[in-house]
Amino acid sequence: MELKHIELLEILTRTRSLSRAAVELGTSQPRLTQQLHLVEKELGVSLFHRSARGLTLSEAGSAFLPFAIQISFAFGRGRSAVSALSKKSLAQLRLGMSITTSPTMISEFLQEYHKRYPGVGATLTERTPLELVEGLEGGQLDVCGGLELPETATLVRKHIFNTRLVGISSAVMNVRTRTRLRDFCTRPLVLTSRKCATRIRLDTALKRAGVKPRICMELDDVSTIVQLVKAGSAVSILPETLAVGIRAPFIHKIDDLDVSVTGYFLHPRNPSREAQDFMRIIMEKIAPRLH
Repeated sequence: MELKHIELLEILTRTRSLSRAAVELGTSQPRLTQQLHLVEKELGVSLFHRSARGLTLSEAGSAFLPFAIQISFAFGRGRSAVSALSKKSLAQLRLGMSITTSPTMISEFLQEYHKRYPGVGATLTERTPLELVEGLEGGQLDVCGGLELPETATLVRKHIFNTRLVGISSAVMNVRTRTRLRDFCTRPLVLTSRKCATRIRLDTALKRAGVKPRICMELDDVSTIVQLVKAGSAVSILPETLAVGIRAPFIHKIDDLDVSVTGYFLHPRNPSREAQDFMRIIMEKIAPRLH
């Protein structure tokens, strides 16, 4: 007897019809009739009474069915246990990062993580802060890192480092190493989108200083922003950790732009083991040199 035969007995008991069972199982009635005969032959008894009203369990069928259900249930539990073991062996770190995070630093973090935990797979998603929160609360991400990540009632926010906003430019823009905000913003600016938390901090500082910048582009892709700056198409204002990480051509201290930004971890109250390991690596090996 096979497991499919036990499933057949359960369905026949419920539907009381070979034809309806055939439709449910996506097969033909003659094939199910043949399978039922094989089971009854193996047991040496008739499991169902046949009548115009359909199939009903015989005394032997009523006696056998509870044991058949136990076999089916035990197999299901065994299959679930094997599946859980398989998932455990394929552990994953689902990492989210804000769009203003340094690709160089992230690469270094992931290299160290893979070195210590080669059996764990990793995925990286770059999103705006609010999208990262949604990913954590929805269970799609294990831990997120980035600048100015928001506090929420359901997640834990942990401080990593502080940095500041600086100007970046190429040689063709002829910007002095130290400059003032108004002078720097007379050049075309390419900035992150207004969804970005560091951009919100910058806009507040510009408004407070009474500076109206020449914004030519707003992008969510920091790599594209850097390429435009390197090509001499525009200048930009970005977090210093990001500018250093991407080896921006020229980094400028803007004297009257005193905007600090904070790097955070954001994670559920009970983070996964993979998330804990990743955060520990950063705090042990990377974060100390950022202070």
